[in-house]
Order: sequence, then C-alpha cells, then structure tokens
Amino acid sequence: EYMGTPRSRAMRSAVTLTSLLGIAMAFLLMTTLISMWGTVTELHDEIHALRTQSMREIESLRAMQRAERAARLRADEAVASLNRRLFAAAHGRAPQVVLYTFQSLDSVELFDGLNYWRQCWASMHGYTHVINSTLVVPVDGPRDLQRDAPGQVLSYADYMMYAWLPVAADLLERSPPETADLLFYLDADTVMHFDMLQFSVVDYWEGHELTVMDIAPNDWGYNKNALLFRRGPWALAFVRRLLRMRDEGTPGQRYLQGDNGAFMELLLRVLGEEAEERGLRGYNQTCNALAQAKPVPYPLPKDIVPLVVEQNRRLSDCVFSELERLAGPFGARRSRNIKFVALDDTRPWANCWGSIQNSVPEAEWRARCLATHMNGPNKDAEYIEWEMTRALGPKPFPR
Repeated sequence: EYMGTPRSRAMRSAVTLTSLLGIAMAFLLMTTLISMWGTVTELHDEIHALRTQSMREIESLRAMQRAERAARLRADEAVASLNRRLFAAAHGRAPQVVLYTFQSLDSVELFDGLNYWRQCWASMHGYTHVINSTLVVPVDGPRDLQRDAPGQVLSYADYMMYAWLPVAADLLERSPPETADLLFYLDADTVMHFDMLQFSVVDYWEGHELTVMDIAPNDWGYNKNALLFRRGPWALAFVRRLLRMRDEGTPGQRYLQGDNGAFMELLLRVLGEEAEERGLRGYNQTCNALAQAKPVPYPLPKDIVPLVVEQNRRLSDCVFSELERLAGPFGARRSRNIKFVALDDTRPWANCWGSIQNSVPEAEWRARCLATHMNGPNKDAEYIEWEMTRALGPKPFPR
C-alpha cells in the first residue's frame, strides 16, 4: 500500500535518476580516461621519438668527434714522421737523446733497480744516460724551513725538489755529446714497463720545444715528469725560469708540491705569453697566490692533511680552468711551443702517476703506460720491488 503512494513513486524516480546520473558520470569518466590515455600514449610516442632522434644525433656527434680525433691523430703522426725524416735529411742521422734523472744520495741504492732498467732502455735506443746527485741548489734561506722537520724524506725537502734543474740547464746548454738534440727528464721514482722498452722517446717528438703527456683535471694539478725538451734557447730559458721561481713570492712560503707547483705556474705563464703574441688575453698569474703556502714536512702529519688537500684542490681548479682557456680542453690542447700528447693517442702514456692509477682501470693503464711514476714520499724497498715486479716481470732486478 505504501509503495503505491505518490511519495514512493517520487522516491523511485529519484533513485532511478541518481542511478542514471551515476552511470552517465561513470561513462563520462571512462571516456575522459580513454581520451587521456590516448593523449599519454601519443606523448609517450613523441618522447620516445625525440629520445631516439636525440640519441641518434648524439651518436652522430660522437662519431664525428671520433673521426675528427682520429684525423687529428693521423695528422700528428704524419707530422712526427715528416719531422723525423726532415731531421734525418738535414743532419744525416736520427735525433740523439739524453735521458736524465736526478736523485738524492739517500735514494741511489733504493732506486738501483729502476736505474738498471732505465739504462737498459737507453742502451737499446742509443741514448746517453745521465744520473746525477750533485746538489747545486743552496740549502739556506726561508724556503728550506722543512729540511730539518722530524721524519722529513730528504728527496722531498724543498731545496731537493729543485735540485734537478741546474744540471738540466747544463745538459741543455753544454750537453755531452754536443750533438744531442733532445733531453728526456724522468723522475727517479719512475719504473719502466717491460712491454714498452722497444718504444723510442723520439716518437713523441713533433718538433716542439717541450713535449708532455696531457693530464685530465684532478685535485693534484699537472704532474711534472716525463718532460721531453728540444735542446735550444727556449728549453734552456724555461728551465732557468723554473729554477728562479723557487725564490719567488711571499717570504716564508713555497710553491705547493715544490717544483711541481712552480712548473704549473710557469706552464700557464708560457701559454699566456703565446696568447698575448696572438693578440689574445694572456695570463695574469691568477693562480700564483693559490700555488704558494707555508712549507710542510713530508710525509704529511695527519692533522694538516685536510688543509693541504684543500690547498691543492683550489690550486688545481684554477690551473685547469686557465689551462683550458689558454690551450684548449683536455685531450685537445694546442700550443706553438708545447706538445700535449693526448691519452687517446696511439703512443704510450709517458707519465702514469697517481692520478692515472686512481682514475683508470689498472689493466688499462698498465697496458698503455711507458712507465709508472711512483710519486709520493711513501716508498720503501718492498714497495718498489712489488711495483717493479708488476711492470717488468717476476725477476726485475739484475742478479
């Protein structure tokens, strides 16, 4: 009886209407979702197409860069080959090389095995091998505050870091034999790689005044080792300038890493001079203040390690920024007087120092390196023998 009343009929109509509205809203929502899904699918397809196109363009750019790099390497090799042929035609012989190493008297016995293999390499290629321990650099003055520090490693005392330079200048000026054309400087803590003994350092030379291995930005700057000088006025002036820099700057301070910090600064000054000759902005010693600090003993006391690490990081940031501005980016640096041999070059890596060893897989750098540079003060006979065994085989010492 109740269901047949007008009120009940109105309620049934309201329920029906609500149901219809619900169905309509559900249908509308479903239609909207389907439409949105279509839009999302279209966007996804467009993004995928753009990503595919971008990847193709990136790969095309990389291919162009590889082709450009390969062409540059072929050009460099052709220049080096032509340079050697022209030299041989003019002089009737191949370039003659002086292989030079300076080592402190306290390290001569420690590095005996390293000297033996450098002599083997020199003998194989007809180089004159010079090992010198003559201390010409004065040991007095404010820059030698560290020489008597407890636990100081003599070869890392500041005055010892520059001790190779007077002899290098003498070799460049009055090198025996007088016909020597190139001077190749290797630090005493450098071990040759057996598989690279057949390589001649002459193959690095493309006619430049100084040839160095290019170094990627890192926290410890541009390592000074494996320097190939063309014997002449430019190289002599460079070495003498580097020696004079030992006494530059604020009294009581020294260049970070000794001669290595001074080498980085001088490298920038030389490149800046080249830029000015081309009418470009030169180098105004932006990094020089960062390169100097109060002398510290080596090995570093633990309490000052963070400070020294930060000092070197700031210096390195400055050096590599200026180096890129003056000579170009890593792997493509250019200079009239300095040859930066890129790591993607077909020739061996001349200076496999700590930065290379810490950033490149060991199997790769050991396969590519001319020699391992055991830079740093923590060297003893056991470590040296271990490193020589890795580089030269199970019996690296002469018996």
